[in-house]
Amino acid sequence: MNGKVKFFLSVAICTMFFALTDTGTIVYAHDNVQEDTIVVEGQELQIINDDDVDLVLDQLGLEEEELTEEETVALLTRGTATVWSSTYTNQSNIKKSLSMSAALISSNSRPYTTITITNTGKNAITAIAYKGTVGGSKTIRSMTVAAGSSKSMSVTRSDVLNYGTLNGQGTTSYLTYTVSLYNSSGKAISFKANAVRYD
Repeated sequence: MNGKVKFFLSVAICTMFFALTDTGTIVYAHDNVQEDTIVVEGQELQIINDDDVDLVLDQLGLEEEELTEEETVALLTRGTATVWSSTYTNQSNIKKSLSMSAALISSNSRPYTTITITNTGKNAITAIAYKGTVGGSKTIRSMTVAAGSSKSMSVTRSDVLNYGTLNGQGTTSYLTYTVSLYNSSGKAISFKANAVRYD
């Protein structure tokens, strides 16, 4: 074997060796395969993947472009965050859509969302957290908040597993639910709503 052939064979073998053992590119590509995050009030929240976004929005009949920033946080993220903070005056019926996800295999008691209603009006408020539509809904939690008082209810990980919908991979359950607030006699209601998702 002449010198030129040996040289080309050596170069070819070295090139193949470096190509097979070069993990820099692989690690770099892997590092870039992370779910998107957003920062809200100093908290980093993970945005759920595209397939799961479709699952949540389909249940609500919404398009992603229609969502406000608060709705995006409430429906399409994971992580501990305030998902509802609003004040209402002299309203008849307020509805708010919220969402949580829970991995099927986990020993964690989270996620759960605590919804606190402070009744600032003169009429009692009925608050119901339910899954589905009015015609085929399932009540998850309910409470009555007397005038001038404050009360809380929580939607839990157990509720996510019982009432939620499995994602396409069968690894995570998504619960999209609505909180409805009204006076049972149809009178006007005024209140402050605060909901925090602990994840």
